[in-house]
Amino acid sequence: MDKFILGKKIKEIRLAANITQDIAAKKLGIPLSSFSAIENGKRKVDAIELFALANLYNINIEDFFTKSNNPVLNKALYLLKNSSEQTKTAIGYSIIGLIEKGNLK
Repeated sequence: MDKFILGKKIKEIRLAANITQDIAAKKLGIPLSSFSAIENGKRKVDAIELFALANLYNINIEDFFTKSNNPVLNKALYLLKNSSEQTKTAIGYSIIGLIEKGNLK
């Protein structure tokens, strides 16, 4: 998974939640242009932003991620789905860190 795929998923979920880019950008405290760049895969989304979006969209953090051919990502997603809320936060931060470093394709 890369930032382009994640951005596409963020947009897909936002549209399904019937929330505008403007509202999402305000929730994150970023300019609309920055939020648009996230959805277009031109800007990284950090873990804090992703957790805020999950809260805004009323979804679980793991809903942003899909299974892939990467066994590390798949294991992290399994753990994310089957963990306590406190552990989910730590795993979510780890997944975002791996994405930011380009280690999850």
